Amino acid sequence: MNEAKQDLGCLIQQFERNCEILDRQREWCKNQGFSHKVMTEKEIRAFPIGLENRIKMLSDIKSRPNTVGTANILRVVKEFPQTIAQIFNNLEGQYSMRDILTCCYSLSYFGEVFTNINEQIWSTRTEVWRNESYENYRK
Repeated sequence: MNEAKQDLGCLIQQFERNCEILDRQREWCKNQGFSHKVMTEKEIRAFPIGLENRIKMLSDIKSRPNTVGTANILRVVKEFPQTIAQIFNNLEGQYSMRDILTCCYSLSYFGEVFTNINEQIWSTRTEVWRNESYENYRK
């Protein structure tokens, strides 16, 4: 089975008629290389920090769609967690902290990196690490 390169998520009410919609979404995701996960509102609200982080992340991605330094940031991000501050230090001031955060938002959104955003508000203490399955999928 192919590793998914991205997730497609949506929130729906729990009604039987939605089963057909979910089946279509699942099939579309499979054909597009996305993973498919259905979450209830209760599950989403179980991680209020994660919800707040995702709202912030999406807002920033929409307002700044072109990120800088993606290749360099991916070069320093390893398989083990590093904080945003460590990434900034490893890049020796090549990019502003805002640019690094924006880039990490985008990398997280597109599934290239994992983060601890369900437990930690986006900040210099947020941890980021490579999604090795994404790398293997692209090869």
